This record gives sequence, structure tokens and C-alpha cells, in this order.
Amino acid sequence: MPVDELTSNTDRSNKHDVSLMESKSLLPIETGEEHISMDKQAEALKIVNYHVGASAVVGCVPAPVIDMIGITAVQLNMLRKISEIYEVPFTRNIVKSLLSALVGGVAPTKAAAGAAGLALKFIPGAGTVVALATVPALASATTYAVGRIFVEHFESQGTFLTFRPIAAREKMHEYMDTAPAARADATEEATVAEFTEAEAAEATPASA
Repeated sequence: MPVDELTSNTDRSNKHDVSLMESKSLLPIETGEEHISMDKQAEALKIVNYHVGASAVVGCVPAPVIDMIGITAVQLNMLRKISEIYEVPFTRNIVKSLLSALVGGVAPTKAAAGAAGLALKFIPGAGTVVALATVPALASATTYAVGRIFVEHFESQGTFLTFRPIAAREKMHEYMDTAPAARADATEEATVAEFTEAEAAEATPASA
């Protein structure tokens, strides 16, 4: 074979290889880290959805003080489990303070509705019935918003120490407005008994 023809064939082959490599480089590549992150997020959101149902169940407790202790315990338990997925250190007192600052900054109308619902539980009969239509919905919406906010924060490599409650309040409002209603079938396995007395005690001011 002539040298010129051999050189020409070699050049065409090299150009074909380069073109093939360039076309392959345009294809989306799913790295191992991205796959792991997606798995973590899916697992974390399952935990959030479960605790949304659990908080609605706890919100149905007739006692106006016990229900708030229980709801806080549910949310602390949710954040503890989510932090374990992302391997973020969990310190109860720090997380409890962040939770109070975040939830305490909800829109006044939402806070007023929750306070009114809790007050109605002190009124026997009709007051309790009305409260049961208010508190569980507010509890589940708040839990959903808290969970989604912290999942996003951990996805961006944040920790409890780098979380800023005031900066997250606007997003808190948005998530509460779009929170799905806790369905009965989502709360069948979520009972108050799952949250032990020790967990509930952690949510009381006396334990701080």
C-alpha cells in the first residue's frame, strides 16, 4: 500500500475517534455521588412524609399541652433521623432552639389560627371538636415545611450550625401553604405511642 494512502487512512481514523469521543462527552453522565445524593433525598423525604402523618395524629390529642409537647417531639425526632441520613451531628438543645426560631416565625395568621385551636381544646364539647379540625392540619403543615427546609439545607452540604432560621422563614411560609393534607391512610401506623416519653420530655422547657 502506498505511503500516501496509508497516511490518509490513518488521518481519517484519528478524526473518527476524536469525533466519537466528543459526541460521547456530550452525553449526561450520572456520577456515583449524584446517585447517592438522590437516594439520600428520597429516603429523607419518606421520613418527612411519615412524620407529617404522625404530627397530625398527635395534634388530635385532646389535651392542649400534651399535644404541643408531642408535636415538638415528632419534629425533633424527624430532624434527628434526617440528620443521620446526611451524617450531620445532632445536638438536641441546638436543634430545639433552631426549631423554635423557625416555627415561631410563621405568618401571624397561621400562628393565631394555631393558638386559637389550642385554646379551643380547653373548652369541653364543641370547642374540642373545632380544635380537632384546626390543630392537626397546622401541625402537619408545619412539620412538612420544617422537614423540606432541612432536607434542602442538608442537600446543599449545610449543617445545624450553619442553618439560619430567619433567612428560611419565607420558604417556611411557602411550604406551609403548599403542604399536602395528612391522609388517614398515611397515619395508620403513626401513633403517639411511637414517640416515647423520653422523646416527649426532651421537648419540654424543663429539659432545656
